[in-house]
Amino acid sequence: MNSVKNTSSSRDRNKDSIINRFRRAMIFGYIVTVVISSVIVGFWSRHEVYTAAGKDLSLLVDMFKSVGTFVLEDVRPEIVAQDVFHAPALSPVVATKKVSDHLLKIQPDYYVKTTSDNPLNPTNFPEPLEQNILKQFRDDSDLKVLIQEGTIKGRRFLTSSRPSVSKASCLECHGGIDKAPKEIVAAYGSDSGFNYPETGVVGASIVGVPLANLKTVILQRSLTAAGLVALLFGGLFLMINRLVQRLVLRPVAGITEMALDVSGGNLDREIIMERKDEIGELANSFELIRRSLVTATNLLYKQRQKKQGEPQQK
Repeated sequence: MNSVKNTSSSRDRNKDSIINRFRRAMIFGYIVTVVISSVIVGFWSRHEVYTAAGKDLSLLVDMFKSVGTFVLEDVRPEIVAQDVFHAPALSPVVATKKVSDHLLKIQPDYYVKTTSDNPLNPTNFPEPLEQNILKQFRDDSDLKVLIQEGTIKGRRFLTSSRPSVSKASCLECHGGIDKAPKEIVAAYGSDSGFNYPETGVVGASIVGVPLANLKTVILQRSLTAAGLVALLFGGLFLMINRLVQRLVLRPVAGITEMALDVSGGNLDREIIMERKDEIGELANSFELIRRSLVTATNLLYKQRQKKQGEPQQK
């Protein structure tokens, strides 16, 4: 009996129990699920945030172009007819610059600019990214909207751009310098902003939002998703853990205890489990073994008694 108990104790110390392996598997599954879900949510959030930001930026660009069209078609003819010079009322570029300056006072994180490599206003000369944007519009005449990432003045932006195409009305101010209004030449000089072509891309309207802001939103969404996965997985882990212990591990431990008791010589203890599944079949199998041992033991006992009752041969 002591030998059986010692063997059992040694096995308890060294065994890798099912519940421990189950818990390790659940923890591993949790880690893998969190990592995979975080990656998926990160990509999905990035796509959604960038798409939404791109739409908002495109809306702003269209708004600025609408301001320019309003000046060009609705305000400028009246001003010209009155022979009055007022730059914001005559030039769509100046008007959009004034509007963007007011917008940036409210939304300082945005980047707004109407750029040209031949501007009247020197502040509208393009940055390297804007030069690339102008090149893309000139290389592809069918390109009407361009959304891309880039660095402007050391900051990363998601930008949305529209091309500015030269028209006949543009040449009134940007044609030959000899035909330009004297007020424009006096205000901006004669070094740049003239001799525009009759058609073609002469500039671009660009609006940008800092990528740091978008990445913060993406990180927040990813962390939220990871937290929800952790919460759901934690609840699922606790539920499955309790079910496995109640339905599998405890019954198996009970069968093991009864089997060890039988192997220790206690053949009177019945192994009974009222279940009609694999665990019940296992208990019934041990009970059949116990009954076979009882029958065999009784048979051996009777044979021994019979031999002891026989007279010894001389």
